[in-house]
Amino acid sequence: MLYNETVRKLFTLPILTILFAIVFYAITIIFPGPGTQPEFAGPAATIFSILLGFMVANSQSRMNSIYERLKTENSNNLIIYRLSAAFGTSTQDKIRDLLDQYLMDQIDYNIEEFEYSSYSFEKLYNYILQLDPTDNRQDKAIIKSLDILNLSTVNRGQIEAESKHRLSLGQWASILALMFVTIITVWTMSDGGWWGGAVLTALASAVVLMVLTMRDMNNLKWGNASWTWQPLHKLFKDIGLVPYYTSAIINDHEADIAKGELIRIGVVGRDGKKEIKTIHFGE
Repeated sequence: MLYNETVRKLFTLPILTILFAIVFYAITIIFPGPGTQPEFAGPAATIFSILLGFMVANSQSRMNSIYERLKTENSNNLIIYRLSAAFGTSTQDKIRDLLDQYLMDQIDYNIEEFEYSSYSFEKLYNYILQLDPTDNRQDKAIIKSLDILNLSTVNRGQIEAESKHRLSLGQWASILALMFVTIITVWTMSDGGWWGGAVLTALASAVVLMVLTMRDMNNLKWGNASWTWQPLHKLFKDIGLVPYYTSAIINDHEADIAKGELIRIGVVGRDGKKEIKTIHFGE
C-alpha cells in the first residue's frame, strides 16, 4: 500500500462508474447513434456474459479460499498468544510484540505482497523455538505452538501462491474488447432522446460496473471491510493491542471503524519512513 493515495482514489469503482455515465450520456445526446442494433450485438453480448461470469466465478472461488486461510491464520495467532501465558507475563508480552509486528507487516502491503511478512513470521517462529520449558504445562504449550506455526507455514505458502494467481493480460484484453463492443452496441441504439439516453446510459454503466467489480475481485479488494479488516481489528483487541491501519485504508474508507475508537495509523513520509500515530478515529 505504499503508493500515491490521491491517484488511487480516482480509480475507485463508484468514481469511475459515475464518470463513465456522465460521459456516455453526453455522447448519446450530442452524438446519437443510428437508432438500430447491429446484427452482431446478440452474439457479442452472449459471449461477454459467459466470459465475465466464468471469470467472476473463478475470482470468487479464489477470494473465498484466501479468506478462509486468513481466518485460520487469525485463529492461529490468537491461540499462540494464549498458549504463551504458560511462560509468564514477560514472555507473553514479548510474543504479543512479535505478533504485533507480524500483523503490521501484513497490513502495510497488498495481499499479493504477503511474502513481505515472512521475516517477522520467522522471528516469531524462532523465538518460540528457543523457549526452554521448565514444566509439563510449558512443554505442552510449546509443542502445540510449534504445531500451529508449522501449519501456518504451509498456509502462508498457499496464500502467497493464490494471491498472485490473477487474470492474465490476454484474459483482460478479451474482457475489455467485448466490453467495448457491447458499449458501442448500446450506443448505436441511441436516437438523441433524453429519456432513451438515460436508459441506455444505465445499461452501459451496468456493463462497466460489472467489469470494475471484476477488477476489484481480481485485486482482492471486493468486500475488504468484512473479510479482512474486521477480523484483524478484533484480533488486535483480543491480544491486547490497539488496532492498526495504514493511512491508505483510512483515507479510502476501506474499514468500518466506530467514531471515537482508539486506533493506530501507519503514515509513510516522503523519505519512505513509516510513522505510527495513535488517534481516536473521527475526532
